[in-house]
Amino acid sequence: MNKPTEFKKESNAFDFLEKYYTVLGHEFTIILAICCYIPGNYSKLAGKLFKEHLGYLLNTNKSQEFGKDIKLSTLPETKQQEIINFVKKARDAVYKCAGNTGLPLILVMLGELKEVAGTEIWSKLPTKQVIPSLEPDEPNNNTGISSTEHSKRYRVGREYFSEVYGHVGKYNFLAMIFYEKLVGRIRELHPNLEYVVMESIYGDLMSDNTVFSKEETELITVGVISHLNTPVQTYSHVRGAGRVGASEESIKATVELAKEILETKNNSC
Repeated sequence: MNKPTEFKKESNAFDFLEKYYTVLGHEFTIILAICCYIPGNYSKLAGKLFKEHLGYLLNTNKSQEFGKDIKLSTLPETKQQEIINFVKKARDAVYKCAGNTGLPLILVMLGELKEVAGTEIWSKLPTKQVIPSLEPDEPNNNTGISSTEHSKRYRVGREYFSEVYGHVGKYNFLAMIFYEKLVGRIRELHPNLEYVVMESIYGDLMSDNTVFSKEETELITVGVISHLNTPVQTYSHVRGAGRVGASEESIKATVELAKEILETKNNSC
């Protein structure tokens, strides 16, 4: 009996990622790398990596044509679900980065992933909106933007924000003082910014753990903002990743992966 054809990569452009598989896992490494290509608008590179991994899942060397001549319906059911799950995770990971990279880059990257995956596969992804449900606001006699503090979106976002920035742990009182100062600085920058941060970014985007855990969400955040030349924010999220449960080893691997992509992506275009 002939042995099945083994998957062969078309190039070694992404071989450097393999050393992160042990710590971060194969699939999460690929997804994290895709997200790290967002800030520089390297969607084509991310698309190549995305296509290569789809070829790997198929155990075929036809990844170049994936989404064009590969019919999902002809594959075993377990393989179909494996592919759909990976594409779903990649889509959700990119979506989670919107608050850190801006909407235009997210639209470009999602468009690239959709093009590579193809209409058949993309149509199998969930279409129902999954965001924190809106509960009736708590009674509040005040008017103005402060009323947002009584919405569930605000409370969910603020809870996640506080976990990342330290309003938890052994020294709660000191952490609370630091946390309130941080929120105060955000308010000083713009009176509506607290609403955007708590409700939209942390409430809707970051706190949703239907696909990624808090640890994975923070690792993705660390990887992405490492490319934005914002060392204060990067440091805060490195610490935040540890606070929500990410291991020191996985945080280190994420920072190194992001740095390596930053150093090599220009030579890969």
